[in-house]
Amino acid sequence: MKTKQSLGPRLKIGRYLEKWIAVFYLLMLPVIQCKADDPGPPPPPGVHGQSGNQAPAGAPIDGGLGMLIAMGGVYGARKLYRAKKNQS
Repeated sequence: MKTKQSLGPRLKIGRYLEKWIAVFYLLMLPVIQCKADDPGPPPPPGVHGQSGNQAPAGAPIDGGLGMLIAMGGVYGARKLYRAKKNQS
């Protein structure tokens, strides 16, 4: 007469994984629900669909460009200062 082999550790791991998968799905459900309620992108602006090439809406690059130039100047001045300091 043959005896049944015990599945011991395999069965325990399976139940452990089932519990964690269930917990994962329960925690992810609100995130999935929030993404499902997303209203989507806003409607296009009024000039959308006119014939021909239209000028861009006018992104303000002057402030960012000025900051970039200023940071480059400060960086260059620092490099010059350190170079002169190391020569002496």
